[in-house]
Amino acid sequence: MANVMAHRGASKIAPENTMAAFIKAKELGAYGVELDVHILPDKTVVVHHDANLGRCEDVEGSIYNYRYRTIKSFSVGEKFSPEFKNEVVPYFDEVLKYLKENDIFLNCEVKRGTGFSFADEEEVVGLIEKHDMAKSSIISSFDHRLLINIKKKHPNYKIGILYSETYGIDMIEYCVENSIDAVHPHYNLIDKAFVDRAHQNGLEVNVWTVNNIEDIKRMKEYGVDNIISDDVITALKGVNNG
Repeated sequence: MANVMAHRGASKIAPENTMAAFIKAKELGAYGVELDVHILPDKTVVVHHDANLGRCEDVEGSIYNYRYRTIKSFSVGEKFSPEFKNEVVPYFDEVLKYLKENDIFLNCEVKRGTGFSFADEEEVVGLIEKHDMAKSSIISSFDHRLLINIKKKHPNYKIGILYSETYGIDMIEYCVENSIDAVHPHYNLIDKAFVDRAHQNGLEVNVWTVNNIEDIKRMKEYGVDNIISDDVITALKGVNNG
């Protein structure tokens, strides 16, 4: 049976990538959470999706132009609902502490910003190591070079290739050749034959972002390993009763 991962936390009912969203995901019974991290110039690792502020906040500008102390003063919840006005951009460290204490699987997408170097991903790996989450996490990214670099340096870490287009590449062969552990395709890119072949090659299939009940049921029928969804309630319904 497919597991349900809460996309940016339970982001349908709480502001994305906030502690409130991760707590809601736990309360609803999600197996894991998907979240996004940025490494700031001061090497602080924060949980936030966009490189630019403004969609979730009342301020504008690149996240990389701020120190975390300043970012912490911005509400990332009030635009979602006034009841969440006190939600702020969390430290990756504090989220990891919560996930570890509550036995929640982590799907960590690493974002790359201006000036990012391949040494910076060590900040992410180091925090996962600090909280002993290597065996209960997977690191993903659209930056495949970053992932391959992590896998070479940390072969015990599980790595997942994110993609929304294949560009003519056989993604299963690509992952096997680069010792990648999982494919993370947009759900419209796969069928059952793909999932079966991925499994035959030792790869997990984790699909995003599946919110429609019929699509969720179809992914379950295909035999995917994890369904990443904004709508945890509907996803669990489709997985458990579909």
